Amino acid sequence: MKDSEIKALGKISDIFLSLKDKKIDAAIIEQPVAMANVNKNPDLIISEIKLPDEDAGSAIAVRKIQGHF
Repeated sequence: MKDSEIKALGKISDIFLSLKDKKIDAAIIEQPVAMANVNKNPDLIISEIKLPDEDAGSAIAVRKIQGHF
């Protein structure tokens, strides 16, 4: 995405906490891990954005914004 900044976070819990605290807007995470965490956090969703390599098995989790998903 144009004008995006990549930020590395060490732990999955840090990624989801950063999403919930609005410190990051999205995260690319392995799909099973993303699904498990999104199921525990109803304020998050898995985006339908497709990555170029669909065999990678990743998902993008984002904060829900009212009226935008």
